[in-house]
Amino acid sequence: MADNAPSAWLATVVTPKFAVRAVAAGVAVKTLVDIVRILRVANATFGRDERLPEQKVPCRKDRDAELKRGPKALEPFLSKAPDAVIIGSGIGGLTCAAVLARAGKRVLVLEQHDLAGGCLHTYSAGGFEWDVGIHYVGEAGAGTVLRAVVEQLTRGQLKWEKQDPYYDCAYIPKSQADGLALKWDKFPMREGLDKNEALILERFPEDAKGIRAFFKDVRLQSAGVCSILPKVLPRWINYLISPVINILNGYY
Repeated sequence: MADNAPSAWLATVVTPKFAVRAVAAGVAVKTLVDIVRILRVANATFGRDERLPEQKVPCRKDRDAELKRGPKALEPFLSKAPDAVIIGSGIGGLTCAAVLARAGKRVLVLEQHDLAGGCLHTYSAGGFEWDVGIHYVGEAGAGTVLRAVVEQLTRGQLKWEKQDPYYDCAYIPKSQADGLALKWDKFPMREGLDKNEALILERFPEDAKGIRAFFKDVRLQSAGVCSILPKVLPRWINYLISPVINILNGYY
């Protein structure tokens, strides 16, 4: 027993150290592989500026003909199984489909409506075109992350129009009695978080604490790049760094 003691002690010390190093090396390799994979997809999707010169917008008749070709038009595509199937052609579904397609994947989008677009639908009445869902989009000015992403996905074909400084208006009664009597005060919506916050604080000073807390959360959401970054990393890294990012952002 005495002769075997040193070797037994050596095994109990070396084996755990070797196991820890092996696990650490395996995790490092897997993380490196995941990061390389993510960078390859990101480069395929957004690695090149693929904006094109402005193209002629097709008329409604041509768009309808393209969107309503029917199942037979899909037969060549379906000869091979798609890499991804997306249910619904709303703005989220179409964005996912565009990103996957730009990354080299074969994507099938299924929609029960006879028009694609979801809340982006429009309809014509009285000689005008009307929207059914989205009226205006914030954070789409030059230099924003949203603008860069949309320009890449649409190859620069989506055009933006800057809104008036007072872009919307609400009508709010001072009391329930005024509301029932249809005595409504005009309340403008102003471009810019700081200006909107000031207007709302002026109108509702008694709710100042809640208003400031709300706008704090809105600003945290506006700085969403820091929150999105962990989501493209391996899940275990996400779990480690997300709380730190939330603390640095002032969320906790």
